[in-house]
Amino acid sequence: MLASGDPVVIQTKLVPSVRESGLVTRDRLLTKLSDSIESTVVIIKAPAGYGKTTLVGQWFTSLNPDTNYSGWYSLDDADNNIGRFFTYLVAALRLKVQDFGTTILVQLNAGVHLSTGSLSGAFINEIASLGKRVSLVLDDFHLLHNNDIGKAM
Repeated sequence: MLASGDPVVIQTKLVPSVRESGLVTRDRLLTKLSDSIESTVVIIKAPAGYGKTTLVGQWFTSLNPDTNYSGWYSLDDADNNIGRFFTYLVAALRLKVQDFGTTILVQLNAGVHLSTGSLSGAFINEIASLGKRVSLVLDDFHLLHNNDIGKAM
């Protein structure tokens, strides 16, 4: 259950929408993304329709699960709620790590008011305990206007 009261996590928000065939592979850009794997943040910016989601989706599906936990989160206007945002962040990684973020979800679903700092700190601590590199894709991040989410990131 989502902290915002929504009954379910929409699973299609947690996977890239990349077609398997008929795509142009942009090897140079995929290499640049792969080379940036150790970076804290990578921002891809281009006008609508330039293939940002497709490119990152291709890169995302190429990540090695033996060395990297990865999560995908397709954002929309409804994700400006801090509880919903962190619920989906946790859900994205739970697809790879079954019990990831259980404490965060229990507190959010119990209606415990957690500060943005507490939420982001708990999330970072969960990631640090995994022992593998973690890559999170936040697709359409520009749709978020909640300052608390910006501070948390």
